[in-house]
Amino acid sequence: MFAHGYLRDVLETQRQKMVAAIDAADASQVANGQSIEDITDLFVQEFVVEAPVLTEGAVSVDVVETRVDVRYDHRRFILDTSRPAYAPGIRATYFVPYTGDPGLFKFQPSTFTTVYPFASEVGKGELRFVSSVPTRTWLERRQTSTTT
Repeated sequence: MFAHGYLRDVLETQRQKMVAAIDAADASQVANGQSIEDITDLFVQEFVVEAPVLTEGAVSVDVVETRVDVRYDHRRFILDTSRPAYAPGIRATYFVPYTGDPGLFKFQPSTFTTVYPFASEVGKGELRFVSSVPTRTWLERRQTSTTT
């Protein structure tokens, strides 16, 4: 997400295409009785860019038990990191519905932070964010309960 260029460049290119199409338009359309409003509507339909809008209150989550690779978990002592070391865990998939053009998620907006979200999938009308985490071990639970 947001890694294929700048949104302002995409919008400026779209604006330039629209101006070129207007300049190349046949003036006889107006002379033949087509109203300015109808011609304007045709250009709007062709060149409109619909910004994505998240559907508030409609986020859903699917949680399943899974095995999680913990070989790079600094809290665990794993000798051989050349192969996966699995631990019990959960995988949570967050489904975030939206309306608008999914292609715009590829481009960086003018206002942003340096921490980009990572959607596992940008589908038509839905973003999916997947997170897999190991469940706490009995030792981690014991350490937490004795320190609080």
